[in-house]
Amino acid sequence: MTPADQIGTLGDHSHVEGGIHFHNIQQIYRMSPPQPVDKVLLAEARQRLEEMPVDDIPEPSSLPPGSRIPFGLNPLFVGRGDDLQWLAKVLKEGKTAAVGQIAAATGLGGVGKTQLAVEFVHRYGQYFAGGVHWVSFADPAAIPSEIVACGLPGQGGLSLEQQLQLVLSAWQSPVPRLLVFDNCEEGELLAQWRPKTGGSRVLVTSRKGSWDDTAGIAARQIGVLSRVESIALLKKFRPTMNDNDAGAIAEELGDLPLALHLAGSFLKRYEVAPDDYLRQLLDRNLLDHPSLRGRGLKMSPTGHETHVGRTFALSYGRLAPKDRIDRLAISLLNRAACFAPGIPIPQALLLKTLRPADQNEALDHMDACNRLVDLGLLERNAEDALVLHRLLAHFVLTDAEDSEALEAVEHTLIEEARIINDSGTPGPLIEWQAHLRWVTDKTKKRLDKQAALLGHSLGFHLHTIGDYEGAKSYLERAVEVGEIAFGLNHPSTAAVINDLGYLLHSMGNYENSKRLLERALAICEKSLGSDSRDTANCLNNLGHLLHSMGDYDSARVYTKRALVMRERVLGTKHPDTAVSLNNLGGLLFSLGDDAGAKKYYERALAIRRNVLGPDHPHTATSINNLGGLLFSVDDYEGARPYCEQALEIYKKTLGPEHPTYATSLNNLGALLMQMGDLQDARPYYEQGLKIRDKVLGPEHPDTAASLNNLGRLLTLMGDYKGAKPLLERALAIWENVLGPNHPSTALALNNLGMLLSSCGNHEDARLLLQRALAIYSEAFGPERPETKKVLKNLHDLELSGT
Repeated sequence: MTPADQIGTLGDHSHVEGGIHFHNIQQIYRMSPPQPVDKVLLAEARQRLEEMPVDDIPEPSSLPPGSRIPFGLNPLFVGRGDDLQWLAKVLKEGKTAAVGQIAAATGLGGVGKTQLAVEFVHRYGQYFAGGVHWVSFADPAAIPSEIVACGLPGQGGLSLEQQLQLVLSAWQSPVPRLLVFDNCEEGELLAQWRPKTGGSRVLVTSRKGSWDDTAGIAARQIGVLSRVESIALLKKFRPTMNDNDAGAIAEELGDLPLALHLAGSFLKRYEVAPDDYLRQLLDRNLLDHPSLRGRGLKMSPTGHETHVGRTFALSYGRLAPKDRIDRLAISLLNRAACFAPGIPIPQALLLKTLRPADQNEALDHMDACNRLVDLGLLERNAEDALVLHRLLAHFVLTDAEDSEALEAVEHTLIEEARIINDSGTPGPLIEWQAHLRWVTDKTKKRLDKQAALLGHSLGFHLHTIGDYEGAKSYLERAVEVGEIAFGLNHPSTAAVINDLGYLLHSMGNYENSKRLLERALAICEKSLGSDSRDTANCLNNLGHLLHSMGDYDSARVYTKRALVMRERVLGTKHPDTAVSLNNLGGLLFSLGDDAGAKKYYERALAIRRNVLGPDHPHTATSINNLGGLLFSVDDYEGARPYCEQALEIYKKTLGPEHPTYATSLNNLGALLMQMGDLQDARPYYEQGLKIRDKVLGPEHPDTAASLNNLGRLLTLMGDYKGAKPLLERALAIWENVLGPNHPSTALALNNLGMLLSSCGNHEDARLLLQRALAIYSEAFGPERPETKKVLKNLHDLELSGT
């Protein structure tokens, strides 16, 4: 339960058992020295490689004599331009006098690593004069035969070892060759068979996500296709398919090339309507659909597995449950599958779900995470976040429904969200909000405590970032579930009731806000007593609401009680105490006690700067409010740096579409207007109105404030036609939401009256001003500046001769 802080205003298989490990390769083949090469021919070969483009992608061409590649050019290949160019650059830059450059294309099974290598060979292989030699590493025992197959014809009379030596010798010559080691998953195999010298370049395809830093490998993680490329691939099978249907299918399949190829083949072969196909994917376990099991595919372009689930199982089956780190990796993968599919997960957040007891356990958890990356089951992106493909998530969840994993993820998200929500700075949670929303939405049919806490956490966060309508639905659901899971009079129920009431206050629904805040306070006082932080929060929030409603006497009682309780329970330097100090200062400011307000504002600011730091949004609130005080005594030059500093902090910490940022824009606009800089004030008012109208809605009291302020500005600029509808809207909103006797209603009456007076409609102006005077007199008495201002306006109207 976080306290409200008043801001002053100026106006988706098969399971493979066990693990596959490669140990103690039995036969070590000797590498014969390379044969001499004609210097002229070598120079020509090197020149040919030098001509290989790295910024453009060449057209496919025939390969040099002696080349071996088992796959032809795939007419369905799409995209991957950046990947092709990266491979060209890395392989071209290899040192011909030393170890040949190795480029590794790594990533999840089904992502198209082999197909990328095939495309590269048919486009760039022409530049390797020594030829292209393709070697499958899928079966380690067959590698020698694969290499021998790359040799020259006419060697049938030689033994396997002799033929092998000839090929390996040629690979160590200085002539540039391109060697493709396809499906090379072990560093030991690469180290055994790669040439130790010469001009050969090696292109590796592998699920392995990381390699030993000393191996000299430039690795590139090959991701899924872009949405545009996915659509293009599907339309190669069904050219008449519209982009929307193709995009929806691509979305469900996570843009995975293998899945898209299988889907396209199924759609083409069986002439299924795209929308019917999508419906089938949604109505069944995704990986059980016949298309993703290879139904409809005549053959794979690269001879690979055409069952998506079994493709994933090739990597998953390498995790050995008897190995401690692999067991942890399985647990971590199960947890990753509980997050929002396909969306990056901050590594630190995922690791916290394992709940390490000490540093050694934390290091084991990191090893488990790296094991998953090495196997291509998780991808680590540039921001060090981890990505689990949505189809692989389906595979994991189907293989092992892990309730422990789900509980751990839910618990972690609740705890981490609570910490961030309490901090008052929402930015860190925005990074993984999609995961909190996904996990929360999965609990919609549940009535347990975890469901209530998740909804509460998400609702409060959405409130903090200004998504009031989104927050409302989650908080209302959290109240309903909390009343069942915790009980009607439990403090946890009170906490979410309080925060729903706080939200309704922000939305301008004051009466329902009051009802909820009073209920939350009653529960806390009965169950927790008067020495409770939550009770103090309820007191503070209710006082803040009553202030907004114009009931200043009652607001003062609740706000002072909250301050005394917080100082006693939390101490005089606690951020919650600063909230009460700030709010009491705001109340005194509204009552015209500028000196008293300043004392409380300054105490609040000192605490916030010391505890929260100079760039915290709560610190900005205190800065803003002190600027408001200076504004009220006409010290505009003194107020301006406060307003500008607050505006900059809000923009940095909350973002440029947050309601609090809109308030700060409004304040700076008001200041500029009072300084006579009407033209510069206008964009601040207009931007603030745009944010409030979009985020808060057209009937919110703060939207009315922006309408009123912009209307007043246009009046001063002589644009009476533009000003009148703004002022009339402001008056209607305030009368409807706040009531006909609220001071804000009086402000709107006064400003509209002055506009009518300027337009010559003196009689209607007089009636409006008289209503404003009556409201101010009743609320504040005759000595308040607001009352005196309306009296003067009436007097001036009379002097005009009407």
